[in-house]
Parts: sequence; C-alpha cells; structure tokens
Amino acid sequence: MAALLPGGGFPKGALSPLSGGPPSGKTLLALSALAAAAAEGGLAAFVDGRGELYPPAAEAVGLDLRRLLVV
Repeated sequence: MAALLPGGGFPKGALSPLSGGPPSGKTLLALSALAAAAAEGGLAAFVDGRGELYPPAAEAVGLDLRRLLVV
C-alpha cells in the first residue's frame, strides 16, 4: 500500500484526511493502514466524527483494538 501513496505512505504523528463517497472504501483503507501501524508496535488514532466505527470490522482487517484510540 505504501508504494501507492505519495511520499511512501501516511506520515506518522500527523492527521491524514481521507474523503470520498459512502461506497468508496475510505474506512477500509484507514483501518488497514492503522492495522499496519499498530502491528509495528505503534499506536493508532481514528477520528470518528460520525460515530460510525464498527469494531468487528476493524478487528477483521487485523487491527488490535487495544492499540487504537478513537476520537
């Protein structure tokens, strides 16, 4: 995934806004990126302005919810 993004991936320690329509896959992309970051021993944060995060979906992509901060 990192090879497809400008600069080689999402910058650590910074917000990376994603936008798109409802069926665009932005949440799946975000959760996959967060799972990769958390797997490296880091912490991840998900800004969920609409309160729509579905924890079972996050776990399904391999995200350890113990390493996730939901804002």
